[in-house]
Amino acid sequence: VDVADIVREVEYAESEQLFLKGDLGNKMYVIAGGKIRIHDGDHTFSVLDKHEIFGELALLSPKPRSASATASEDSLLLCLDQAPFYELISSHPEVTKGIIQRLAELLRNQNEEIVAMKQQLNEATP
Repeated sequence: VDVADIVREVEYAESEQLFLKGDLGNKMYVIAGGKIRIHDGDHTFSVLDKHEIFGELALLSPKPRSASATASEDSLLLCLDQAPFYELISSHPEVTKGIIQRLAELLRNQNEEIVAMKQQLNEATP
């Protein structure tokens, strides 16, 4: 209930950009419907679907975005700004736990991708 009070719904049309690489980030998004492409120019890192979260790093540490985000189809997102988020985690430790678990998952996935790329490079090198 407390989370519902601080998120706001935002709609994006297909091909509409949410943010560009290099923009200052201070929001996290949850996809309520639609798909969002995370990319750097033409290179797509991932296409996120319903119930997936993105922007959590910017919420915790406002730095320039490392990638751009564009709606792959008409999308409905739940947006959480940084100030209300900090108020929420100060009174709800379970939210902090969820964010830490999400960050750990991201790190694990990145490590797996690095290992796979190193293996591919080793196999390609005579």
